Amino acid sequence: MKMTGNTILITGGSSGIGLGLALRLHEAGNKVIVAGRRKELLDEITAEHPGIDGLVLDVADPDSIARAREMVAASHPGLNVLVNNAGIMLRENLLDPADLTVAEDHVATNLLGTIRMTYAFLPLLSGKDDAVVMNVTSALAFVPYASTPTYSATKAALHSFSESLRIQLAGADAGIQVIEIVPPGCARPCWARRTTSTPCPWTTSSPRLSTCCERSPTRRRLLSSTRGSSATRWPPAPTTTSSP
Repeated sequence: MKMTGNTILITGGSSGIGLGLALRLHEAGNKVIVAGRRKELLDEITAEHPGIDGLVLDVADPDSIARAREMVAASHPGLNVLVNNAGIMLRENLLDPADLTVAEDHVATNLLGTIRMTYAFLPLLSGKDDAVVMNVTSALAFVPYASTPTYSATKAALHSFSESLRIQLAGADAGIQVIEIVPPGCARPCWARRTTSTPCPWTTSSPRLSTCCERSPTRRRLLSSTRGSSATRWPPAPTTTSSP
């Protein structure tokens, strides 16, 4: 991925990982549009960081996505990078019938939201130089967390969707790179239900993401480890074992 000179739309960009990415990519010389549901946070971010634009967007609402697409097409025709980051993460008790709505909200936001955004914005990315769709999943896509079963399931589904998307776009010679980011655990507003605009420490305290993309521009999946200072590829390279 080219790390400067892009026009980038980041969903869920008003806090957490999305805000962290937005600030780093803005500092790297990109035009960044942060999208989120809370206009007051978007206004705060754009005031504090001149050059970043805000866009009110609820990815769980198809009409909101359609409006956002038309607005971005008109105001930022050079858009070439879509970062699907918006998501919720809530505890869920499978023995409590009332929590079915929690499961449904996860699917509507985390999975359908990303799928709808991809369908809506791929035509805007098509034909653009250095076009990228970047999907933020989770390590819980591979090892689920029992307290958040549907969250983990949506991230696993999003991982699968990203793989298929990559293959289809490559087969169509669409010229759009697909990157999956698999971040580690961090204090995220979608988990803590905070209302402040707080970036995730992973994306603001070190240049892991940008360094990784610069060194491996064709890398398809990024896994950031909290144990070291560099991002590593997931899955790891295969190892050879001998039978006893």
